[in-house]
Amino acid sequence: MKKVWSFTLAAALVISMLTGCGAQKQTEEKKDTAAQTQEQTENTAQTEHAVQSEEKNEQEESGKVIAVIPKSLLFDYWQYVRIGAQSAGLDEGYTIDFQGTRTDTDLEGQVKLVEDFIQRGVSAIVISPVNPDGMVPVLQQAEDAGIPVIIMDGKLNADFPRSTVSTNDEAAGKFAAGKLKELAGDAGGTFAIVSAVPGAVQEGGREKGFSDELGTYPNYKIIGTYYGKGDRNQTYNITQDILTSNPDITGFYTVNEGSSAGVTLGVREGDLKEKIFVAFDPSTEVLDAIRDGYVDGAVAQNPYLIGRTAVLNAIKVLNGETVEKKIDVPVTWVTIENLDDPEIQNVLKPEEVIK
Repeated sequence: MKKVWSFTLAAALVISMLTGCGAQKQTEEKKDTAAQTQEQTENTAQTEHAVQSEEKNEQEESGKVIAVIPKSLLFDYWQYVRIGAQSAGLDEGYTIDFQGTRTDTDLEGQVKLVEDFIQRGVSAIVISPVNPDGMVPVLQQAEDAGIPVIIMDGKLNADFPRSTVSTNDEAAGKFAAGKLKELAGDAGGTFAIVSAVPGAVQEGGREKGFSDELGTYPNYKIIGTYYGKGDRNQTYNITQDILTSNPDITGFYTVNEGSSAGVTLGVREGDLKEKIFVAFDPSTEVLDAIRDGYVDGAVAQNPYLIGRTAVLNAIKVLNGETVEKKIDVPVTWVTIENLDDPEIQNVLKPEEVIK
């Protein structure tokens, strides 16, 4: 009986060992297969990256590089400008070198960027100047070096730029005032303008257009223009001060992305849906506030189209073609009624063209 039991136990041990070996072998085979798949994926990615790098190097070696310099890298808006610029570069075989400063007021930093691009000998420079006077000398150096200059979403107090592609800011401000009147009606009310920096070209045009237009409406009064440097948190604090000093204020008009986000934060925190609020350059935060009823509507520029058109104009100049000296890119009115329309979404959140 012991012998039978011993034989049975031994057989069971052998079967167990064989099964374990088979399972281990299957596991090892699976690991090998997974490793091979991962290696193939990595190789494919490396190949695609190598091809893209090779194409970029070929474009740079051939001198087909266009520098695109935003006013800053501070807001989503400029990333959408980048996408538009890159789409034009891809279509026409140019590399887009997109570089900017961290703030909208860094004149020294933007001058340095232009100097570096001149030294590199890029094909053209597309730029949103932080200062319409302060950037003239260095951009004149670029033009003198045979590098054509295109202005995008801004202004330069000089005649040498080949083209300016921008929103008509004063007209956009008047448009915003008209929309606010539609919201408030004949009753009118008191309103605050919340802006970024005194004297800024784009924001100043939007302030002036709005003030001039609103001044033609009876029963409408602007209590003041307030500046928060385009900083969300600083503008939030200003909003709190305005509401404390003017609890019966009818509403707000903001002129750029940071200002719009800061006022949105203040209005949302106070649950002030009764305030009439017209924003400019809506970020995701502002779009969410439109959905939730804290922002009545927003004036949206088309940064993708601005970036794309500016780069295409630069390429036309390089090809010896004539371009329009001034191109105004229209704005779009965004409300809860049209927020999810595909054409509106294409303006608000263009898809990346370089993955």
